Amino acid sequence: MSKTNSLFYRYKWLFATVVILFVGIVYLTNKQVVKREQLKQINVIRDSDIIFGDASAPQTILLFFDYNCSYCKRFFTDVYPNLEEYYIKTGQVKLVMRLVCRGSDQVASKAYQTAICIDKYGDYSKLHALLMHKSEIIYSTHFQQLIEDYIASNELIGDCILNTNDNPIIQNIFQFQLLKTKGTPTFVIGDEVVSGYQDFDYLSDKLN
Repeated sequence: MSKTNSLFYRYKWLFATVVILFVGIVYLTNKQVVKREQLKQINVIRDSDIIFGDASAPQTILLFFDYNCSYCKRFFTDVYPNLEEYYIKTGQVKLVMRLVCRGSDQVASKAYQTAICIDKYGDYSKLHALLMHKSEIIYSTHFQQLIEDYIASNELIGDCILNTNDNPIIQNIFQFQLLKTKGTPTFVIGDEVVSGYQDFDYLSDKLN
């Protein structure tokens, strides 16, 4: 092979390498832009969100939460009390909870939709305490009767539960899947996604 041909192939491979690197950089940049846009949309507060604290608090912890998840419940028992005392009660932070479940679990989906409706039009604290204590109750006939009682006793809650045109749990699951995390709990703090159980000190560092 002549020296000219050798240089030609060398520059050809160099050019190809530069092109590949350029395409890779563009791809990663576009991916980051898409992720930022997705997070921007996910961070928008929705009417179906369950909010702990002042809705106008300047900082937000967005929590994707499943009552059937032991680490989710551990967050509320071990971490939330300090979070509430030092950040939520002082008006610095609001905790925005979005309920999710396995997509095939229609019973949990209905139960969580009921929880959202009760939060909007009733006393959610009692239901929250019940589900924290015994989440498996949602699969019982007793809980199904409880839903029927809510529908019969409160027109607003009933209309909300029976509304089949707008299922907030499906929307929550869709957003959760966009984050591509491994499971619940998953936190979104600003433009950062944090997957899995985290202690108070970790979350405090993210807020400060």
